Amino acid sequence: MNTDPLKMFYCKYGFKQSDILKYSIGENYLAIMLNNGCIGVAASLKNKITIEISELNSPNFNRFEHRLFLMGYYNALLNYKNTYETEADIFKVIGFEKYKNLVMVGLFESLYKNLKNNGISPIVFDQGKNDDRTQPMEKQKEFLKNTNALILTSTSIINGSYINLIRQIPQNCDVFMLGPSGILSKEMFYFFPNISYIFGSVFNKFDYDLLELIERGAGTKGFLNHLKKVYIKNEL
Repeated sequence: MNTDPLKMFYCKYGFKQSDILKYSIGENYLAIMLNNGCIGVAASLKNKITIEISELNSPNFNRFEHRLFLMGYYNALLNYKNTYETEADIFKVIGFEKYKNLVMVGLFESLYKNLKNNGISPIVFDQGKNDDRTQPMEKQKEFLKNTNALILTSTSIINGSYINLIRQIPQNCDVFMLGPSGILSKEMFYFFPNISYIFGSVFNKFDYDLLELIERGAGTKGFLNHLKKVYIKNEL
């Protein structure tokens, strides 16, 4: 079933403004801290964000600001409900050498470097980058229909491109969601069986320094020492 994850979570969990203790909006990320100290982040993709939180009581799922805020909210609400056995980097968990025609949507530079250093050459698409590591966006459909593994940035849920990408891949293609914005909920697997793993982040509770860094414009590299890399696996 292909549907909108944010609509799915809103229908089940709603949105409670009273849950939110503090939030910060920066050039690269939004961070939300709940009353229990749990923190969620969502990549703002350098969009200028202006929002009244009360608008989320009746969200417009076509508005980027609403989708961004809900992504961060469900990140904080759901990511702490799992028990994570260990911190783990995607490259250490997945044996990518078994995949042919590996496609990466959203350039993850450290992962890309690790793959290349191990003789694996992913096909990369990223609207925000145009260099010798990436392919022209007009070729994306051609490569997606032949891939058996897709590394997909979780921000694709925020900008709404996720569903279109999933519809273009073969039925047996493994999907790996990646990035701090990821919602680590096993409910994702019921609605999107192609997803094999979701790699994301959790933070120490009540980390006000993290919110300050994000407000000052920090990107992922700027708060790496504040997060723990964790993941969930599709075992359905």
